[in-house]
Amino acid sequence: MALVTDPEKKFWRSDMGRGRGVYVLISNDPAKPSEHDPLIGVMENMQLAEEVVDLHNKVLETYGPKHYRKALGMDD
Repeated sequence: MALVTDPEKKFWRSDMGRGRGVYVLISNDPAKPSEHDPLIGVMENMQLAEEVVDLHNKVLETYGPKHYRKALGMDD
């Protein structure tokens, strides 16, 4: 299994329409998911997993990894 540090700095994917899992993309490219992407969470249902992934990826794309925490109101 791949070691992923700072998963908030990489794009995520859901279980590809099969379940509730949320995974970090090792490739950091949404067009290149891998069966080796590490699982980072399981949501209550498939729709919620897809919404979480969409929100995360949109914030990351819009604000970049440097400003991710600030964009979500998670300043330390």
